[in-house]
Amino acid sequence: MKRRYWALLLGFQVLVLLALAGSHYWIIDQGTTIRLQTLPIDPRNLFMGDYVALGYPFSEVDLQEMPNDLITEEASEDEAEALSGTSVYALLTPQNGLHQAIGIYRNPPALADDQVLLRGKIVYAFRRPPGPPENPETWAFEKKPEADVPLHRFIRVNYGLESFYVPEGTGGEYEERIRQTGNVIAEAKVWKGRAVLTDLVP
Repeated sequence: MKRRYWALLLGFQVLVLLALAGSHYWIIDQGTTIRLQTLPIDPRNLFMGDYVALGYPFSEVDLQEMPNDLITEEASEDEAEALSGTSVYALLTPQNGLHQAIGIYRNPPALADDQVLLRGKIVYAFRRPPGPPENPETWAFEKKPEADVPLHRFIRVNYGLESFYVPEGTGGEYEERIRQTGNVIAEAKVWKGRAVLTDLVP
């Protein structure tokens, strides 16, 4: 009886792995290609083992600047904190060869022909002065703002595109490309909001 239980459990795990692998290749085969600008990251800290850590301009979203249906300016801090774990969709549109976020929504909006939705999950909400973060490497506002500096409400979103695995021993090649260009473009395939990274290019 116990042996049968473990056999069923193992079979279920295998089926789950096969389903995940199948969905990955389905997205690559059927998805729409998008090109995303990555945030400038110090190449010395870019590589962690055999994968590249990546961030995007819309990973950290100013809710007072970006169109959204998530929260109002009058919302309480408790309402903002409750956003953690919420699934959202970044509305992307092509501009000058790259896809830019023009809105972020809890409910998927209608799309123009050239637009795509990228599904993500809010990690946390916080407040800091508007503009780019003080430290793009950690995305943290590390200085205490002056009393008269306005604080905007931000969210931090993960899209499942924050790690790009590279073949063992090829990290140096990527590192050299990034040093030469200063940043990289991430290419991905998107299908019904789900995305898979396919390449990093200068």
